[in-house]
Amino acid sequence: MSQRLAAELIDDAGNVAARAIATVWTRSTRGGLIDWGGSLDPKEALPPIQPGAYHIRFEDGREADIIVNSVRVSSKAGRGTTCSVTFLGNGELPALPAPTH
Repeated sequence: MSQRLAAELIDDAGNVAARAIATVWTRSTRGGLIDWGGSLDPKEALPPIQPGAYHIRFEDGREADIIVNSVRVSSKAGRGTTCSVTFLGNGELPALPAPTH
């Protein structure tokens, strides 16, 4: 299962490292455990993202710790520079926050 959400990538100093569209997937392992991860498509040019530990805040209110394991930057003549970031969830995929009335 996968879903696309707007998200903010937060560095260890609490600064927004990127605003992106996140594609998040979940899967069950053979032992019945669930793991999750995804990719980020940054919406704006910010300082370079490096592999390592980050916090992610999704538009639906969920937050989690993640490990960025790959950052690819490519440039095509006339098309500018693109960046693709992949990550793995650290811990459980957070549940949706309870609605407030």
